[in-house]
Formats: sequence, structure tokens, C-alpha cells
Amino acid sequence: MKPHSCFWVLLRNQCMLANFGRPHPVMGLLILYTVAVSSLPLVMLFDKNNAHGNIAALFEANLLTVVGFLFLLCLSVWMAHATIPSAHGLHSNASQNGHDLVRPHPLEFIFSRATDRRILFRARSSVFFLIVLTPLFVSLAISPFLPDLSFHSIDGSSPARQIHYLATFDGSRILPSGELIIPGGASSYISWLAWTAIASFFALQAYGTWIAKFINPTNIWHWTLAALPLILLFFTAIAGSRNSSVDSNFYELSFLFFSGHRLAMALVLVVFAIVVQLSCEKRFSKLEIL
Repeated sequence: MKPHSCFWVLLRNQCMLANFGRPHPVMGLLILYTVAVSSLPLVMLFDKNNAHGNIAALFEANLLTVVGFLFLLCLSVWMAHATIPSAHGLHSNASQNGHDLVRPHPLEFIFSRATDRRILFRARSSVFFLIVLTPLFVSLAISPFLPDLSFHSIDGSSPARQIHYLATFDGSRILPSGELIIPGGASSYISWLAWTAIASFFALQAYGTWIAKFINPTNIWHWTLAALPLILLFFTAIAGSRNSSVDSNFYELSFLFFSGHRLAMALVLVVFAIVVQLSCEKRFSKLEIL
């Protein structure tokens, strides 16, 4: 079978909901996830009870720390499932059902055949990429039709911050009331979130592939290594909540830097994704079922 045709066969195989658990609960979770992740960035920015289109209020409210933690929490669990073959074995060993205890590993059949494991990993990675990030792509697709953003700070730091926004966004203008209007700001905001999510996806994929050979499903302590990103995220969220001004300033500066260098940041992300994907495929091809 030609490599390109093998990829599509493996992609269809990995798209089967049985690979992720029982079909009906998984489908329900995927629908809920898609709706929530697609709408949440827009709700935070445009809902009347939140920022109401004011980008300054969004950063000052420090909502992105909590939302980012929840997203990365979900992403970390999914990437462990995608990159660590022995993750399936943990569920089998913990099961009390005798049939489950002798059930073959979901990847065992493929691993024991003459299948190019690099293409297998590429198919698995593609499926998880589409499932995890499609909601943000949906938001990105509708972002050009969203209203312009505004900037009006209430913490007394608006003059310096306003100058930074004026220098970053071409075509922005200041109203007589002192409010700054940012045309296309919603598109930059969603693009920044999507860029961060994609970079996180590949970073966690690289980490999961790197630790996969050290994980033994019969040793529960080995899973501390797999949970390390979650532990670090937890303490980072706590540290950020104790100093919200520094945390919000970090997110805002990151957003402004991205908005001022969108093309360069996109190129950096493409190079990063290609390098990580190829190295992960090579490492995954050497793994064995434990």
C-alpha cells in the first residue's frame, strides 16, 4: 500500500469513536466541547456582563488564566492518550471486568503488523489536532464579521497602554470620549488564542512522546511524570491569581506582540510544528507496547 493511501486508511481508523471510549458519551462530550470552546472566547469578550467588547477589561479581569488552565488541562489529558500507547493499559489494568483484563491493546494489532508507525502517529496526531482545535478555527472563521474592539481602561494605566495599542494596530482611532477603537481587533484576539493553542498542542505532543517509553501501566507512580504538565499548570494558575496585575500584563503584552508580528509568528509556528511533528513521528516509531 502506498504511504499516502495508508495514511488515509489509518486516519479513518483513528477517527472511529471506539478508539476514544464508548461512542455515545464521547460524541456528547465532543459536541459539548466544540460548542463551549467555540463560544467561550467570544462570550468573554462581547458579553454585556464581561468585557462588552473592551479588550482592556478582558485583561484586567484576569479571566484568561482560568480559561487557559482549563483548556490546557483538557489538552494535556488528550495528548497523553494520543502519544503514550501504554495509557490504554492503565484503564485495562484498573478494570474489574475480567473480559477487559484480557482485552488486547487497541494499538497492538497495528503495532504487530507491517505498518509504518510514523504514518500511524501522523494519523493519530491529525485526528487529535482536528478534534481539539476545530472550535478555535470556527471562531477564527467568524472573527472578521465581529464588531470592532475598544480600549478603555479603568485601572488608571490607560495612557501608556493606549499608546502601545495605537502603535500596534493600524487604523485604530480615538473617539472624543477618549475611547480607543480597534478595527479588526477581534480577528487578532482569536488568532492569538489559536496560535497559543496550536503551540501548546505541539509542545505537549513532544512531551508526551518523549516520556512514553518511561510509562509502565502497572506502576501508578510512573503516571506522575505524565501528570507533570498538569501539576505545573496548577501551581502557575495559583501564582497568577496571587498577582493578577502581573499576570494580566503578561497576557496583554503577549497579545500585543503577536498582533504586531502576525506573519512572523505564523512562520515561527509552522517551523516549530514541522520540527516537532517529524521528531515525534521518529520517536513514536521506536515505541513498543508495554
